Amino acid sequence: MFFASKFVNTENPRVLSTVSGQVVKITEKDKITIIDVKIDNTVPVVLFEKTKLRKGDAIVAEGQLQAYKEKLEFVADKIERRGDREE
Repeated sequence: MFFASKFVNTENPRVLSTVSGQVVKITEKDKITIIDVKIDNTVPVVLFEKTKLRKGDAIVAEGQLQAYKEKLEFVADKIERRGDREE
């Protein structure tokens, strides 16, 4: 749980939090979009809607860190693009 403690309140790792980093991959499925965000490592950010983000976008995501199929992912309530795109 080291990864979780790095980004969220360790007293309750499911509280509303923020992730910011560079978009490295976007996978759109029928009802969700999964965005891999580079921080020091890559973390999947799940968004339950379509997005106009592109690879290389710098983002800030608000939501919750959750476990899904024994892997951590960040479920985003809101994502904002910030700054310039990095190629």
